[in-house]
Amino acid sequence: MAGAIAKASAYGGILLKEGGQILLREPSNHYDGYVWTFAKGRPEPGDTPAVTALREVREETGYQAEIIDVLPGLFHGGTTTNAYFIMRALEPQSALDSETWATCWVTFQEAEQLIGQTKNTIGRQRDLAVLAAARAWFEQHGAACFEGATRTKEAVQGEPVTKALALAAEQHYLGSPDVVQALMASWFDVVIDCLAQTATAEQRHARMVELVRIMTEDGTGYTRIPSWHTEGALGKALITACNLDAEYDQGENLALIVSEALTAIDSAVRELAYYTVDARDGAEQFQQRTGELLSFAVAVFFGTHELLFPGKTLVSFKPPAAAS
Repeated sequence: MAGAIAKASAYGGILLKEGGQILLREPSNHYDGYVWTFAKGRPEPGDTPAVTALREVREETGYQAEIIDVLPGLFHGGTTTNAYFIMRALEPQSALDSETWATCWVTFQEAEQLIGQTKNTIGRQRDLAVLAAARAWFEQHGAACFEGATRTKEAVQGEPVTKALALAAEQHYLGSPDVVQALMASWFDVVIDCLAQTATAEQRHARMVELVRIMTEDGTGYTRIPSWHTEGALGKALITACNLDAEYDQGENLALIVSEALTAIDSAVRELAYYTVDARDGAEQFQQRTGELLSFAVAVFFGTHELLFPGKTLVSFKPPAAAS
């Protein structure tokens, strides 16, 4: 199992339990700006990722746990790259070490609010991405892995684990923020190259069509999340976040909605280019603004935009004249 987890500089555990609750820890003195976060730490000499994660969970949360899965993805913090196992507690909680003030079992929605209190911006964004990935995992596998005490350990470690390990090993899993980031950044590059006339309109259109297929179809080499890549989840998020016509898109398929959202984002990039072209620091402004827009687009397609960009939609990232 440990061989399937992404190579990282620190490993941790996400404790879940039946009913969809997740465990958070409150670091002592809110160290480094973290108010609520997950247990993790660096390997000691000779440690495997699994040994590291189980030790850190035991020390920082007081729970002796067992690994039941790998959380797909690699998550970047301020000083470490992090990978996590999905775990469940085996025994009642014991004493916490000096690095933790408290722990709490909360719903995914409550966890969003608590993690949102963290002052460390990079760490908060990472933990929210971890939370989103854990929630997606639970929606897909939780019922099978946490359906009650009568389920044996062998059963829990059966088919759902095999499927999740396959996802973890898949380099093109859309439950990984790095994968979504790479896809969107590649598309942004083509859009910007087209503005600079180093790419053609046909190339820009072809890249968009490819991205639509990746987000909406099987057989593209990318693995989608069944509970997220639907009209009712991703489609609804795109309609709201990209200021699309909800009445027009009512009942439309996901491919059309994704295409409209990408077209709207493409237009926003063009408006930023026209707005900054004559400014003294135009190139710097354009780079900064498109970077912010890219981060927003990634968050929308990953499902974390309401957490990372509360109250903002695509129009918030357009130049003042276009936004008005």
